[in-house]
Amino acid sequence: MKQRSVSAKIAIDMFAVQTGWALWYLGIVTMIQIVRLIFSAKNGSRIEDFFLSTGQSANIFMFVLGILAVYAFMPAFIRNGVTRKEFFKGGIAAAAGLALALPLIAGVMALAERSLVRLADLPVSYHSADMIDSGGDSPSSWVRTIIRMIIVPVFDIPLADLQENGLLAIALHALNLAFFYLSGWLIGAGFYRYGGPAGLGFIVLALFFFHLRAFLWKKEAAESLKQWLPVDTFSIPLPGFIFASLALIFIMAWLIRLLTRRVAVKL
Repeated sequence: MKQRSVSAKIAIDMFAVQTGWALWYLGIVTMIQIVRLIFSAKNGSRIEDFFLSTGQSANIFMFVLGILAVYAFMPAFIRNGVTRKEFFKGGIAAAAGLALALPLIAGVMALAERSLVRLADLPVSYHSADMIDSGGDSPSSWVRTIIRMIIVPVFDIPLADLQENGLLAIALHALNLAFFYLSGWLIGAGFYRYGGPAGLGFIVLALFFFHLRAFLWKKEAAESLKQWLPVDTFSIPLPGFIFASLALIFIMAWLIRLLTRRVAVKL
């Protein structure tokens, strides 16, 4: 039997460890969702199902994992004789596997949740993906501008209902997770190689990618960007958005490879 490549072993190890962390995250989300179901049944307020509930929080979780890919995994593997190229290939494969696994698990949990709500005949009403607001208005104009220019594009992500189009919902969720993971990895790699002052530039670069992707998705964040661009409106079909998202993911992966190709591992 052919022995597994080093990159495949790294991918399996990283995927296993990160999936273990993800199970803790999903357990916490499950407890929160149970509390929200109780309040929804009691007060009649609308909530997101388990799948949509992970639409935002899972992205932040993956962003943190991307940073940890640099600081927790890379030095340990390289000190044990793994090349930087092998680590990069294994890390990308692990990220892709986790980005696909989390939406599938969340989808199964959401279907189970809705089934239990129906069986128990609970008066729970759900939000649709279109009803989720990425960021509300602020009491003052300058605060609202800051939110629109910085915070909203990060959370202005594409979502779709699992009930209406399961394949599209999982695909968009997986794209979001991969995008956030590589964003964290890119920022972590920049800080690891160049330190604090220069590393801040990679935060700006990641924010640029967030803004560009949010503008292509043409929701709330697009409104804050129009004033800085020579166009009033911009429209791109869903297949084009998916292709553009993949292109941004490949660009970030390429930049990560450049940053880590000859990086010195700190003791």
